[in-house]
Amino acid sequence: MIDIEVDRFPVVILANFRTGSTVLGKYLSKKYNIPFYSEPFHNKNIAKLDLEKIKYIKNTVVNKTDKFILKMMPAQISYFNNYFEVLTSDGFKIKLNRVDKINQMVSLYISLIRDKWNKIDKESDPRYSIPINKIILQEAITTISINDFMFDILNIKFDMVINYEDLGIIEEVEEYITDKPENYEEIKQEVVNLLKWKWDNLKEKLC
Repeated sequence: MIDIEVDRFPVVILANFRTGSTVLGKYLSKKYNIPFYSEPFHNKNIAKLDLEKIKYIKNTVVNKTDKFILKMMPAQISYFNNYFEVLTSDGFKIKLNRVDKINQMVSLYISLIRDKWNKIDKESDPRYSIPINKIILQEAITTISINDFMFDILNIKFDMVINYEDLGIIEEVEEYITDKPENYEEIKQEVVNLLKWKWDNLKEKLC
């Protein structure tokens, strides 16, 4: 895997979806023996004070420690959390994204449909297919696109910029890529078809 040497804390992983961010966070947590917080304030738990939030607030705010790893998505930065404050601190900042956008969008769609984001070492998925749900497919495409847009407008100086394709296999963490459905190529083609509606394509077609 890619060599990552952290020289200050906290470590902030600003990532898009389906980029290996959870595995990277767990690896760094194990390497430096510090807590890893994975999206404690994700957009679906704004009105819920769950255990992950409580641990994060107690350890980072009440105890005022900077020895932690925080993973967040750009579009999760809001008035409901302190993500921007942490992101603009003197911590070690990692930007993690993916070059292959189509496969990234397909991967997110599959995870949204199955509600399964990874698999454990040696676990084998049975052969399966995924139904085509265009509403959820558009959600996956939009989610990836919005986070990419946020990357572009955030004025953040990163210590490392890593692409998923260069991350490599992280053997120290027992989580692996989920098996692809049998109709993976069909889903991929649906993504390609929807991307034809991008603004640049519309402008070229109508102007």
